[in-house]
Amino acid sequence: MLPEPSRVATRRARKKERTRQEIFGAAMERFAARGFDAVTIEAICEAADVARATFFLHFPSKAALLWEWNRQVAREFRAGARSPSCARWSS
Repeated sequence: MLPEPSRVATRRARKKERTRQEIFGAAMERFAARGFDAVTIEAICEAADVARATFFLHFPSKAALLWEWNRQVAREFRAGARSPSCARWSS
């Protein structure tokens, strides 16, 4: 019996997101340790244990990792700005 198509897609989506996060995490660790310019895509791929082609399936360039980081920081900032502990700043 084959699994339901929606379950397969969900599993694939979860795996895709895990791989994306592994690449992103490996990149951020290396950028923090060595600086953006000193880190190669090959080093990121090696650390994330993915092929170069897999990297490019998830990110069009090394700079796109910084764009993703910026998106995450902005999302966290917005979430923090809405929290009750930040209410004193909204007055």
